[in-house]
Amino acid sequence: MNEKTRKKYLVWGLILLILFFSGLIVFEIYYFKKEVPLTSIDNPEIISSVQNNQNKLLVIGVDGAVWKIILNLTGEGRLPAFRQIMERGARGILYSEPPLISPAIWTTYATGVSRKVHQIDNFVFKPKGSYETEPMDSRVREAPALWEIFSHFGKKVAVINWDAGAPAEPVNGVFLAYGISPKNLTEEFVYPPEWIEKLKKIDPIQIKWFEEKLRGWNHPALSRGYEEDRFMVSCALEILKELKPDLMMIYLRNIDEVSHLFWRYRYPVGLEYRFFNPPQLENRFREVLDSYYQFTDQLISYLLKSARGYTVLILSDHGQDATYPPKNVFLEINLLLHKLGYLEYRIPRCEDQLEKMHQMSIYQANSWKESIFFDCQKLRSVKKELLTPANLLKFFQAQGKIQKNSPEVEKDLEKLITILTHPKEEGEIDWARTRLFNLSDFHKDIRGIYLNLKNREPEGVIEFPDFHKFRKQVIKELKALQGENGVKLFKRVWANPEKKEPIAPGNIDPPDILVEFNPSVLSSQYIYRSRSDTSPFFIASILWSYQDVSGDHIPEGIILFYGKDVRMGKISADIYNLAPTILWFFDMPVGSDMPGQVLKEAFNFPDKPIRYIKSYQGKIQIPVKYQSRKLRKEEKEKLRAVGYIK
Repeated sequence: MNEKTRKKYLVWGLILLILFFSGLIVFEIYYFKKEVPLTSIDNPEIISSVQNNQNKLLVIGVDGAVWKIILNLTGEGRLPAFRQIMERGARGILYSEPPLISPAIWTTYATGVSRKVHQIDNFVFKPKGSYETEPMDSRVREAPALWEIFSHFGKKVAVINWDAGAPAEPVNGVFLAYGISPKNLTEEFVYPPEWIEKLKKIDPIQIKWFEEKLRGWNHPALSRGYEEDRFMVSCALEILKELKPDLMMIYLRNIDEVSHLFWRYRYPVGLEYRFFNPPQLENRFREVLDSYYQFTDQLISYLLKSARGYTVLILSDHGQDATYPPKNVFLEINLLLHKLGYLEYRIPRCEDQLEKMHQMSIYQANSWKESIFFDCQKLRSVKKELLTPANLLKFFQAQGKIQKNSPEVEKDLEKLITILTHPKEEGEIDWARTRLFNLSDFHKDIRGIYLNLKNREPEGVIEFPDFHKFRKQVIKELKALQGENGVKLFKRVWANPEKKEPIAPGNIDPPDILVEFNPSVLSSQYIYRSRSDTSPFFIASILWSYQDVSGDHIPEGIILFYGKDVRMGKISADIYNLAPTILWFFDMPVGSDMPGQVLKEAFNFPDKPIRYIKSYQGKIQIPVKYQSRKLRKEEKEKLRAVGYIK
């Protein structure tokens, strides 16, 4: 056999091996899960089995919890509740799915299906005919959740503050919607309504040692987190006492927020180049993160005592670690569109004004594009009362950028002050002069651009007949954008297949154009529209990064099971395993459209069968109907505080 023939046989052998193992995987998926006989949710045998099932489950969602901190603190004896569960239960890493957007992941936990199916894929969404984003929640969810499935089978449920679970749903039990607080105890947040008065009478848990620390820290985010989490657990304790639900699901949000804001003080090594920690703040906030884990551990201990006899599941949607470039550097698409002439602001930007002054030879600098960017960055951080024509003149003259004063110079400096002190801070879009725009989606890997289409948007300018031609032109232009080294600004630019026509079905308005940013372009200094472009723009002028957020999401979260039927040991899971496992635990059928597997290895049920139905979608109706709702002020503040929206 000659060398050529031998290589040919070797290649074919490798191909056959790949096909063989691919076939095995397909066989396993479709034979062992998809091809099993399917039952029905109305099967009398299934209904009887579910109703005779005496299991009770407490699910505690702890947003952003990570083993790195838990293991450190349990080793020091500071997390007794976690230690009790770890020593007597099953635990492991729960692998999440990027992009690590909390509402999407918590909704996957609740439904067992992907974000593409349940439709919750961001913190906010653009509804039809509006420039205002709305919160993504049950109003747009398209897959039934566990609480709806359990209600169908007649099992009692209690849902407390589950992320994206809003407004309150009519369930067989109690539903407290996401974002509930003592200030909004209304029928929008509480079901059934008779629980409103009961919740008003609750005296929330007080944890004195933590309150002492709060006074020393004197930080609004910490006080807000304490009030929120202790209220949720206090409600849960009252519901456990009175209702004794078969399934309780409670969500605690604030380890995530505290990690975002205070990671720099707990783990400062390696972050010094990015975040300057004044010594007094480092000393003041060094214990914040550890103490908040201890506080959460104490809340969990209250739940464990009140839920005796329950199997307990604790999980996070992702972990946390330090943030660093390029993961904390984002493309500001609207600034890019502004540079390209597709988007205009009602108030000119600082950069626009200085560029105009440069063109008039008032503002002078060698590398003027970089100088304009950095000067505007500095000026935005100056206290407004210090922004006077005299102070600005001194600022620019000290750098040799303005040579002499004149009435014309003073007039331009007054305009600059008006821009810098405007309450809208240069961010309000002039829709009548805008052809393309982006809305809050910077946490997504694949982001969107909208055409400002007449008769579709409130102040649209692009004509309907021009939709396809204009979109094609824009895609071509965006594809051409590149750094001086030839690296493209975008990995991909393409027409959204959901927008074959200008208006898509459903309540969520998907973008017209999809783009995927290329982080490799960050090695460039300028962005060119084409290879022959003689006036590129400074890349930093279209980027932004976190200012106060030093911790960010990582895929590795936590999972722990605890109870009499739990098998001690290590387990490994992903976000799709939870719903199938919970359904199986209660003898309910698993949807064959749920990608996850049942975590049988976590339980002492070797012979417990897994039953399947084709899907719960279309079989169990979601009682929440879409109604337009704007983001509340407190919702915006929470999302902005940790960099989820701008």
